[in-house]
Amino acid sequence: MRKWIRTPTDRLCGRCATRIGKGAPMLVIELPALSHTKVRCENCEGPAPADLPPVVAHQAIMPSQWLQVGRLPLDFKVAAAGEDD
Repeated sequence: MRKWIRTPTDRLCGRCATRIGKGAPMLVIELPALSHTKVRCENCEGPAPADLPPVVAHQAIMPSQWLQVGRLPLDFKVAAAGEDD
C-alpha cells in the first residue's frame, strides 16, 4: 500500500537519504511480505497531494489524571488487602 502522510518525527528518505522534517509530507510504502515500511520524500516521488491533513500531536496522560479518572491504586498490595481509602 502506498499512502502520503505528514511525518510525526524527523525521518530519512530511503532512496536519496534526504532529511524529511517533522510535519513534512512523505510517501509510506508498505509491502505485505516485509515487516518494515519504506519512506520516500517529495523529491523522489513527486509532489504530495494538497489535501494532506496536518500532524496531530499526541499528549500523554499524566498519572495524576489516571487517579482522577479511574482511581487506580498506587500500591497493588494495599489494594489487594482492601486498605485503600
